[in-house]
Amino acid sequence: MFDRMTDIHLLSATALAEKIRNREISVTEVAEATLARIDEINPKLNAIVYLDREQVLADAKAQDAYIAGGGKLGPIQGVPFTIKDNTAVAGIPLTNGFEPLKDNIAKEDAPVTKRFREAGGLFIGKTNLPEFGYYGGCENGLYGAAHNPFKHGHSTGGSSGGAAASIAAGITALTEGNDGAGSVRIPGSLCGVLGLKPTVGVVPEALMPGRYHSFIYHGPLTRNVDDCALQMDLWAGPSLADPKTIEKPVASFVDASKGSVQGLRVAWSDDLGLGVHVDPEVIAVCRSVLDDLGRLGVVVIEATPTWGVDISKAMWDGSWVPGYAEIYDDFDWDALRGQIDDNLIEIMKEAEALTAVGVGRATKARGNMYDEWTRFMEDYDILASPTLASATFPHGKFAPEWLDGKSVRERILDWLLTYPYNMLTNPAITVPAGFTADGRPVGIQFAARHREDATLLRLARNIEEIRPWADSYAQI
Repeated sequence: MFDRMTDIHLLSATALAEKIRNREISVTEVAEATLARIDEINPKLNAIVYLDREQVLADAKAQDAYIAGGGKLGPIQGVPFTIKDNTAVAGIPLTNGFEPLKDNIAKEDAPVTKRFREAGGLFIGKTNLPEFGYYGGCENGLYGAAHNPFKHGHSTGGSSGGAAASIAAGITALTEGNDGAGSVRIPGSLCGVLGLKPTVGVVPEALMPGRYHSFIYHGPLTRNVDDCALQMDLWAGPSLADPKTIEKPVASFVDASKGSVQGLRVAWSDDLGLGVHVDPEVIAVCRSVLDDLGRLGVVVIEATPTWGVDISKAMWDGSWVPGYAEIYDDFDWDALRGQIDDNLIEIMKEAEALTAVGVGRATKARGNMYDEWTRFMEDYDILASPTLASATFPHGKFAPEWLDGKSVRERILDWLLTYPYNMLTNPAITVPAGFTADGRPVGIQFAARHREDATLLRLARNIEEIRPWADSYAQI
């Protein structure tokens, strides 16, 4: 029998919305259960870094009154959601996990926040991240480290680490993540949840001062495919806040995520042609999925793109360092030594030294990379690989141990198999693949052609049906 106070955290957003719609449970009861789950689990995780209990309960009561009055219900009426701390929620702190911004207050909702609210969602709080989301971990001087829900004292990944941990632990079923080099898929893989980076323009973003970045995205982190598709339906579509936005590629991601994947051609690569070390155990866990793809009628062929360029350097000089240079004038970085991460200051120093010629070379390399991608994908529907070169590792480690002593660029990028798709701007998803022998989650990554986001969701749904992973969340 369903127990309101103890079982809500195991429900999908889709199921919870239905219970609220059918008056089986009130929004206030949902809010109280969510706050109880935060009290129980967040002290262990440090995933939620902003919470106004009185406001949550007041908003829930207002929603109950609206429902009782016969108001038109949104698709997630009363369903709790969280927002990452570098995404704006009007009237509450927007700190980026950065000590100098601890008193900064957002003036208006980000487009994705607004669309959650318009769909009837109940805002709960904000989630942890590294300073300005600058690397794939989740430790900062303002809030401290977020803990992996499957292995305490270990990284959640990042930069949407608090979001992924909170989803896996059942604090809410919906959350907002954002992704500049894998920041949805990295923590999705390390925390054992789904994480989707959409095609450029499908979901509006306004995260950085510039409005024309094509490497930064908002993306869902969820425990199941239904909720991932639902969240895409809530978010997708044009917005004046983002000049890159396009019309939804499909009428309904929920509907388009259903159906067979028989006949899909999937290329498998152990390292995406990046030439980086990938933990053999991670490869083995991911390869265990391939036989099941065959059971689904998917044709799997081992093949790897031949990029012909230094992708890591192209990302660094063409996108990452220039992107962070947009906030260079906002702070005295030398004066902040000892207060913030030295590696973030190092990025700013590299921005000072980077030339227009360096950016131009990186941009040209990115174009060459795109040409190889389009050529390669003429023969395949999907390119699959491990999401990351490593499962989670202990706090205090900036990257896997085999990158110790390497440059900041290498330690940030060279264990990620995610960032090429930020450069290519096509959709990519991480799907739970299993666990290492010592119980650390591993994700498998699938990427598709531009605007084929629904194909990835359909493949993930089919995998979910024959390799269900939901039971693992009940152990947290």
